[in-house]
Amino acid sequence: MKPHTASLAYLSRSSYWRKGQGIALTAAGLALLEPARRVREALNETAEAIVRRRRLQEGTLRLAATPTLAHYFLPSLLAAFQAQHQGVRVHLKGGISDWRQVAVGDWDLFFLRGRF
Repeated sequence: MKPHTASLAYLSRSSYWRKGQGIALTAAGLALLEPARRVREALNETAEAIVRRRRLQEGTLRLAATPTLAHYFLPSLLAAFQAQHQGVRVHLKGGISDWRQVAVGDWDLFFLRGRF
């Protein structure tokens, strides 16, 4: 058993005692109750944020595009996208003429024309 797992197991055993068919918190358990609730709430909020992002309800979409695509083709498409996904922020960088001009990890999608 890993050290942190062993200490968690000890902590859980020392935080309550059996009382009839249920349990009662010890002083250690009572001291951990509120921090444990905050941890549970943070985990729930994190899970909800992940679901919202997967459903495109929030987040940021980072796009890079050539000048022509950024100025003539994408605006109407992005307007329609944002009408359906109002919680998603769209960041569009136009003026890209060569994909080597952008750091690949900084963008979610590239819209480029020509040979690659």
